[in-house]
Amino acid sequence: MRFFRLFLSLILMTAVLNGMAGPTDVNKPTNATKLANEYTEESPLIVEDSWDIPPYSFKSNDGEPLGFNIDVIKTILRKLDIPYIIRQKSIAEAYEDLKSGHSDLMIGMFSPYHEQFGKYGQSTVSLFTHGIVHPKRTPTNITYMDDLREHHVTVMANSISHITLMGNGMEEYVTPHDDIEDAIREIADRDSGEVLWNTMSLKFMINIHRYENLEITPIHFPNGECRFMSNDEELLNKMDSVFNTMVYNEELQPIRNRWFYPEIHSTGIPSYVLTILWVLLSIAALLIISLVIYRVRMRQIKNMNGRLTQRLELYLTAGDIQMWVYDALKEVFITFSSQAEIMEEYNRKGFSAFFNDEDYWRMCQHIDYLVGGGKAADTMTVRCHSIRRPDMDFYFDTKITVFSEEKGRPRMILGTMQNVNETRKRHIEIQQLMLRYNTIFNMVDVDMAFFDKDGRLTDINDSVCRRFKIEDKEDVLRREITIFDFPSFDYNDIEHFEGYHCSIINPQFPGMTNNNVKYYEHEMIPLYNEGHIMGILSLGLDITWLVHNYQAEKAREQHIINETKKQNDYIHNINYALEVSKVWLIHYHPDVRVLEITRNLNEPMAQLTQMRCLMLTDDEYKQKVANLMMNMDKRKTRHFELELKTTFKRDGRDTMLRFSGFPVYNNHGQIDYYFGLCRDISILTETNKRLEEEMERAREAEMIKTAFMKNISYDIRTPLNSVVGFAQLFNFEHTEEDEQIFIEEIRNNSNVLLKLINDILFMSRLDANMIEITPKPTDFALTFSTHCMTGWTRELQGDVKTIIDEQYEHLVITIDEPNVGKIVELLAESGAHFTHEGSVKGKYEYHHGNLEICIEDTGIGIDKQSLKLMFNDINNNVNTEQSATRLKLQICNKLIARMGGHMDIVSELGRGTSIWVRIPCQATLIKKLRVKN
Repeated sequence: MRFFRLFLSLILMTAVLNGMAGPTDVNKPTNATKLANEYTEESPLIVEDSWDIPPYSFKSNDGEPLGFNIDVIKTILRKLDIPYIIRQKSIAEAYEDLKSGHSDLMIGMFSPYHEQFGKYGQSTVSLFTHGIVHPKRTPTNITYMDDLREHHVTVMANSISHITLMGNGMEEYVTPHDDIEDAIREIADRDSGEVLWNTMSLKFMINIHRYENLEITPIHFPNGECRFMSNDEELLNKMDSVFNTMVYNEELQPIRNRWFYPEIHSTGIPSYVLTILWVLLSIAALLIISLVIYRVRMRQIKNMNGRLTQRLELYLTAGDIQMWVYDALKEVFITFSSQAEIMEEYNRKGFSAFFNDEDYWRMCQHIDYLVGGGKAADTMTVRCHSIRRPDMDFYFDTKITVFSEEKGRPRMILGTMQNVNETRKRHIEIQQLMLRYNTIFNMVDVDMAFFDKDGRLTDINDSVCRRFKIEDKEDVLRREITIFDFPSFDYNDIEHFEGYHCSIINPQFPGMTNNNVKYYEHEMIPLYNEGHIMGILSLGLDITWLVHNYQAEKAREQHIINETKKQNDYIHNINYALEVSKVWLIHYHPDVRVLEITRNLNEPMAQLTQMRCLMLTDDEYKQKVANLMMNMDKRKTRHFELELKTTFKRDGRDTMLRFSGFPVYNNHGQIDYYFGLCRDISILTETNKRLEEEMERAREAEMIKTAFMKNISYDIRTPLNSVVGFAQLFNFEHTEEDEQIFIEEIRNNSNVLLKLINDILFMSRLDANMIEITPKPTDFALTFSTHCMTGWTRELQGDVKTIIDEQYEHLVITIDEPNVGKIVELLAESGAHFTHEGSVKGKYEYHHGNLEICIEDTGIGIDKQSLKLMFNDINNNVNTEQSATRLKLQICNKLIARMGGHMDIVSELGRGTSIWVRIPCQATLIKKLRVKN
């Protein structure tokens, strides 16, 4: 016994001393069994892991590898006596190095996709759970992955979270981010937003950066398993074996606490323990034995609790049941997840946000009743809703019972809620079906009566009452009339009644008179359910008018026979018209993606694949056709209308088709196929196009007429008034000298008027597209100076100097020389008119496919306001000279535009005017003048 105590004391002392000394150098191998691959100091084992997933694997500020994965690998390799080198890279590079043999070991995410890079171990090193980080001031209501459809969250790009969401078709609700740490920092800075990622990583970053305004909410999301990965199966087996041993001996817990739960601190061993340790060794041995027994017992309890939790989770998930507990002492509600884990605590007011106000008040009344000692009531139905969608209710059957008591009074009240929304929906559908039945039963203009399985009359519609003059419907139903009271019913066995259809003369309703209905069409239909009759439906219709019509038609039978041939010809013409109208029936089946087209139901249908349809469609409409077929394949299209152009040409014109259709549903309420019509609208489309063109020509003609009238109204008025005014002065007293003045003014204004009329007529022809532009090769160097001098000579005054800047000996270009010459003459004439001293100058140049002409003068110039109004069609505030100049510039501008060029004017009052004209053309000969030295 004494030897046992001494041996046990030595073991405990060694363990304590090793614990106080701290962890040994993980790179220093200890005594252990070597692997078969013989990793040595010269050829160490290469470990690679990620550098940006804290607290699993990341780099310190000094570039040292840190994290849970690093510590676990270091500890296991030290136990296996394997020299190693740890490298940190991006996770994608680490996978590729493992696959290519540049590394030997890593901890990777367990996924079928990653099996191409290496083999997996059997042990789960860590679970990659998920959480939502968000500001504390804006709590999130995300509990399940489907709740993300009402949000927009940020995820790590190409992570397991991102891949899972994309695989579930939720890519439109997420924003991928290359650096999740930056994403969290942005949320903390602007105090808004949500990030989905690993729970432990989010917790680590929030603690490291001390984001006091952020919190983490767990979410039910597929977890990821992290396992050892290597292409060395012996190494994997050794790693799993040592890892499982560490888990069993609880050696892994300190590493977990260090990285995942830093708030849990070890109490440590006081310094005086070494002094008194030898005295207390015997007591410590007994405590250790008790502790071992306690741990074994706790592990058994833990396993049992785990099994019970799994059963509870299966029960809650299978039954779609939610659970909460009301703490009567704290007056708070505690909610649980489907894994029976505590999720949130709410006070009474906060918990009410999830319920209908009236139902929540009833539920709280019952809770208070139970707390006061009352008995649990039956299940109640309550309405719940999402905080974000308070208008959408979900129905739950709720059972509230006492869960635990304290000092004889209920302390915990348990509430279980089972989703019965689908049952409620079915109930509503049944009600709506009954409503439709009652509506049809009473609204149709057919006599309808219903007899139960025993033949008793149970209901009649309003049409029966009107037909047989029944004033009190309820009185008739109380008489217990049976089907045997009707003379037309001649059957004894209702159970085997198969129904009948007959015509009746002078029908009678039992106990009622009928003076209006002489001929009656009557049908009785038995209704069965699983082989047993449920009742008999009676249908009746007044056919008196039909019989009378038949009798009248009998007299015209011979006439009809004679007209038969005409009718056959008429039917033939109708069939021909249908064929000429080019109408086809179409069927589109999304399952096989084939379009069927037919002109006659008796003929086989032509089948076209999607590719064939696109090939027969014009390029302009292919995208519309592709989008329509894609939506029909997904069964998203309801009614559709589409006009398109095909690749066929008929009589030299495009073939246009118009498609219209709608979906046909199967018995399950799903779209089975699409049915529609196709019509050739080529002639209609061409006719509409011609109508539009004619309307456009009519509008242009109207605009031309309006512009012409404006030109006459505002440009001719001033000179015409001058002519008329001076002519009238002859009627007043005047001298012979005055007559010379009158005649001179009349002559000058008549010339001005003549020029204006010529310009207006030319402008009107130009607006009416009556001026044709016919470019021809012209040597512009031979004609430019002539046109300039022609324009200047008309208006040249005093000692004004004329300058022509000639740079070309020959310049042969393709232009409409008469109209270009007219432009030069009009611009030169306008410049000379307002130049009383100085000079007028003309020059031209061919540059980069354009003929550039410049007409300059040193005349009085044009003020900015008049320059802005120069190209307006209507301008009342100009004098005669300005009106003439404005009209000339408008003619030049429109001629230049017709030639594809443009004109620029720069003028300043008192300093002259410069006009630049640029006309695109092609030069065939360019020969410049030689410059004399």
